[in-house]
Amino acid sequence: MRSGADEKLKYEVYGDDKKEYRWRLKAGNGQIIAAASEGYKKKGDADAAVDSMRAKIAKAEIIVIKD
Repeated sequence: MRSGADEKLKYEVYGDDKKEYRWRLKAGNGQIIAAASEGYKKKGDADAAVDSMRAKIAKAEIIVIKD
């Protein structure tokens, strides 16, 4: 089931305390629902990771699990 918040997903690329770049995916309500497990030395590498993920997610199969 989709809610209005699902349509407001956004990726953020940000600098961390180690001076590396990371990404995170936020829901429309601001909750972080996914995040990078590693830092990237270059912002462009973090941006490329986001682009790659977006392409893969667009092709992902959706499986509905019923209780």
